[in-house]
Amino acid sequence: MIRDAGNLFTLLLERPLQTPPLQSPVKDIINALSNLDLVTFWKGDDAKTEKATKKLVDILDKSIRKTGNDGSPQDFDDIGAPLIKVFYEAVVSGSEETKDFLRTKLLPSEK
Repeated sequence: MIRDAGNLFTLLLERPLQTPPLQSPVKDIINALSNLDLVTFWKGDDAKTEKATKKLVDILDKSIRKTGNDGSPQDFDDIGAPLIKVFYEAVVSGSEETKDFLRTKLLPSEK
């Protein structure tokens, strides 16, 4: 059993994204991450958490803009829930830099 989220994030970072990005194995890695305690990871190595945060935002961005392999819209509500949970853990446990990055990328600006 994997208890260290760092190993899963390493797999995620080394994996090129497919179209759509939330399919196996990326979907499976994110699902596993959503079931782990990520506090230690988000409070750990700043360089790795920064790369992981950017990769997760990239996955989210590409997932909400893509369709399934058959051309039909992906049901993001079902496959995106674990990704949103990982973002939640980042906001709750992450450094101020991680939180600021997520605010600028995910929340609307006042423009």
